[in-house]
Amino acid sequence: MTHPATPIRHKRSSGTATPMVHLSGPKTVPPQAMHRGTPPHHRHCEEHSDAAIQGRPAPAPRPNSLWTAAPQSARTGSGPIRALCWSVTAALLTLAAPTQAATLRPFTTLSGPVVRLSDLFDAAGPDRPIGPAPAPGARITVEAAQLTAIARQFGVDWRPAGPGDRAVLDRPGRSLGRDDVLTPLRAALAGNGAPRDADLELPGFTTPMVPLDAAPALDITQLEYDAGTGRFTALLSIAADGAPPTQLRLSGRVQEMVELPVPRRRMLPGDIVGAADLQWTRLRAANARGEVVRTTAEAIGQALRHPVQPGQPLLLADLGRPVLVQKGTPMLLALDGPGIQLTATGVATEPAGLGERVRVLNPASRVIIEAEVTGPGKGRVLPGAQPVPAPNLSLPRLAAR
Repeated sequence: MTHPATPIRHKRSSGTATPMVHLSGPKTVPPQAMHRGTPPHHRHCEEHSDAAIQGRPAPAPRPNSLWTAAPQSARTGSGPIRALCWSVTAALLTLAAPTQAATLRPFTTLSGPVVRLSDLFDAAGPDRPIGPAPAPGARITVEAAQLTAIARQFGVDWRPAGPGDRAVLDRPGRSLGRDDVLTPLRAALAGNGAPRDADLELPGFTTPMVPLDAAPALDITQLEYDAGTGRFTALLSIAADGAPPTQLRLSGRVQEMVELPVPRRRMLPGDIVGAADLQWTRLRAANARGEVVRTTAEAIGQALRHPVQPGQPLLLADLGRPVLVQKGTPMLLALDGPGIQLTATGVATEPAGLGERVRVLNPASRVIIEAEVTGPGKGRVLPGAQPVPAPNLSLPRLAAR
């Protein structure tokens, strides 16, 4: 390693002052002592070489030296002494030439948890770690001032070309899948009494980042669960190669699920539900309160009284037998008795389906009697049914048979 020379100091004495060159070594040598015992022509070569290296004019030939005693050809550069001086100078210049400077790497993709010298500079010499890498999925920018300090600290031959020099260190990563997190969480909740197939609400949850090629291990280390409200808090521990262990606080709610038959399509009032109209789906139990259809047998063959949307639970109150008799339509009524069978016509005062009871107006007598629907436009007078006077109704008058 080359040590810079310290400033020249002059030592006072009773005689002539002698300049002293202080190197980094322990010894101080007078300049004339360096040439003691050296032939005059060699000393001139050394002085000529030193001058060339330091950028000073070459020293003039000394009187009574070998240089002045040499023929003119030697002084013009064609003589052996002159050639020897130039050879020595060229060799010293070659040794003193600087090594190749390092170059800045403006962008580097990191593959590990440590930043190394080679991530910032090319041709920086021995590679060494210099600090921690950013978190997976993040990047850092090293500005010119910090780059200069790092180069100085680690002995890198580099100087910034301007204040805009910088190096960007990017560390790729990937997000954990939501199911990756929910799997251990659901297992831990099931161990504390929650339904295993429950839906888990995690408001504001963002999946954490891990190294690109890592296979992380996830574990629930703490859990608090209230079965009454379904609310929980948990601590998720994540361990992955190339990243420090991390912990993530989770909070949310357990939603119990039920599986119900629901319409595949939008259906209108009067539509009769068929098997092809239904599909099974999982719904939150909170959305299936009250009397809802829980089996396909409860809905198939029934007519809708209100419109329903696909995927929504069916209410039992929205279903009824298919309407075979509409309000205001004629009906043929049968009256069966011991040894007698009578028929009469009437007008339905309300819609009704098969097997349902309907009030039928006799237009001739203006009385109403209750009957059971037996088919489209047909009914049977119920045993013991008593006719009652009809209120003022705007219905067509039909003749009795």
